[in-house]
Amino acid sequence: GGNTRVRASHIVTQAGEMDDAGGLDIEVDGPGYGGTLFVDVEIHQFHAESGDFDVLMPDGGIARFYDCTVGYPAMDIGGDQVGELSFHRCRFAVGLNHRPGVSPTAMQFYVPNEVTFNDCEFVATVSFAPVNPPSSLGKLVVSPVSKIQWLGVAAKNPESRMVFNRCRFSVDDSVTAYPDHFQAVAFVIEKGSGSSCQLILNDCEISKDYDMGFIVKSPVYLELNRLANNAKEGNSIHEGSTVVVNP
Repeated sequence: GGNTRVRASHIVTQAGEMDDAGGLDIEVDGPGYGGTLFVDVEIHQFHAESGDFDVLMPDGGIARFYDCTVGYPAMDIGGDQVGELSFHRCRFAVGLNHRPGVSPTAMQFYVPNEVTFNDCEFVATVSFAPVNPPSSLGKLVVSPVSKIQWLGVAAKNPESRMVFNRCRFSVDDSVTAYPDHFQAVAFVIEKGSGSSCQLILNDCEISKDYDMGFIVKSPVYLELNRLANNAKEGNSIHEGSTVVVNP
């Protein structure tokens, strides 16, 4: 509920035995004292060995995460009017999560305001069993920062942006072992954003195991400062985008 302040540290979660995803879910469902949905959350050393990691906050909420790890590709991050959402020295194993009979899901960002990652690592992974690659599904895009969806929020907040400072993007064996089935892309920006939405990378590195650095399907402002993009191929960026590169 709203009007809540949370401080937590040294937490480990695992998926339960009854299809309970476990993990972390910050989702403000109702107003608190004074009719506000605002929450202030700070978490240190949260480790989700399996299960979900969902942070969806309305009403200008604040959430800060320090030295956290997520070992399972099931993440939703964003909110309605997030005031401050930041991650510091965190490690995310993210990408595709495929369960039998269910379409693959990926890490998704719904970003109407500002999200910052400082000194974080993103590892593209797939939750398939190694002995059973998904050949029946055709070639799938695996992306640690997948489906960035601003969903037309530029009209609400013209300064919507994501900032990555000193972050590293790598790939694990679940992806590289099956090059015919997976295409690894560091960033995928879906349709629905606006040219005022900003994606800014400062002093980041994209591993040589990536096929591409960026697939941008809608116009955005893309700023790449001292980016070491070692991906095998070029980028696919919407022609309406503004791209600023500072080597």
